[in-house]
Amino acid sequence: MQSHFDKYLENIGPFVAQEAPKKPKKKKPLLKLAKARRIATEACDGPIDSISRLFNEFPLDYTINVDDEDEDKTFCVISNKTHYHWLRRYATILNRGELRLITDNNNAIVTTTDAIMLETKELASSIIATACEDLLDEKGQLKSNVIAFFQFQPLLEKYQKDLKKIDDIIAYLIFSYCAQLVVANLMTNIINRQTGGSEDCKLYGQQVIQSDRFNRFFRELLISSDEEKALQFTSFFRNRIADCIALRAIQNCDPAVLVQTLLKRPNADDLIPAVKDATYCKENRNEMVQSLKGYLKQQHDVATQIKILDDILANNTLGSLLNAPRHPWYDAAVSFAQYIGSFFYITSAPTYLTDSLVELTQYRDSLKQQAQPKP
Repeated sequence: MQSHFDKYLENIGPFVAQEAPKKPKKKKPLLKLAKARRIATEACDGPIDSISRLFNEFPLDYTINVDDEDEDKTFCVISNKTHYHWLRRYATILNRGELRLITDNNNAIVTTTDAIMLETKELASSIIATACEDLLDEKGQLKSNVIAFFQFQPLLEKYQKDLKKIDDIIAYLIFSYCAQLVVANLMTNIINRQTGGSEDCKLYGQQVIQSDRFNRFFRELLISSDEEKALQFTSFFRNRIADCIALRAIQNCDPAVLVQTLLKRPNADDLIPAVKDATYCKENRNEMVQSLKGYLKQQHDVATQIKILDDILANNTLGSLLNAPRHPWYDAAVSFAQYIGSFFYITSAPTYLTDSLVELTQYRDSLKQQAQPKP
């Protein structure tokens, strides 16, 4: 079934063709698809951060005449319900007037209250989730229609063996979707709205000022620049993308994608509840452990496998999930029995490990034995 975004992409070409003759040359140029598609070529020959500008000038929605029908059709990236929901939450944040622009070490930054920060993160999480659904397939890779439309194939082939680069390409594209295709157009909706009465004019003035600050604030929530002006993704942004891919893997009963996605998360901070809940089941944990072992064997040498397993056992995201109690009563009873047993030297199993981590510990130890030089 085609999504709103699929239909949007299919008809954006005819929209540009129909609108171009209507625009006077002195006005702001209409979206140029050739220019957008050149970004993939630029990323092949230079820094891939050019992808962060991919959706610049794309409208959130547009209206065209399809097949000379009597009524025009409107195509939007999202449903009307989602559009209204985002715009309402966006306007609510602006209306509070709590985004402040300050100077820090000659850099202009936007600060706000904890409540606005939380609301902005919730709105950002919703937009990121929609971006992942529109741009990524069930394996967390770019959809074929997105690759074809923006002519990404040469770029993906160039970096097919560099998984970190592929992840960055995806992240830059999702950033552009969120910041330019959605938030920049929400800002346009506010600026272009009709005003009525003196009170509404005052509110409009505040909204315009606050929307400019929000645009900066939102971008800094997802991406920032280091000392050399190179773009860096925030942990919040990386984690939200990973959570969306992990959630889809759970829904599709794909433990392999789930494990590979969780390995990219540095810790379990702010992990969405649905991902945690999926790991409470013993059967799910068993599948995750087997998928992890298979993935490590296929993708990494022995030394790298040992390092990854050490990180897991040191309680990174995957380790903390596998170590969490499957059920409070059950694991509490098991832990107590293990504690009593170890006290009397009946068992030497660590009292803090679940069965899954015990199995991974044993697997890591066997790899260490393999790595030892033979006499």
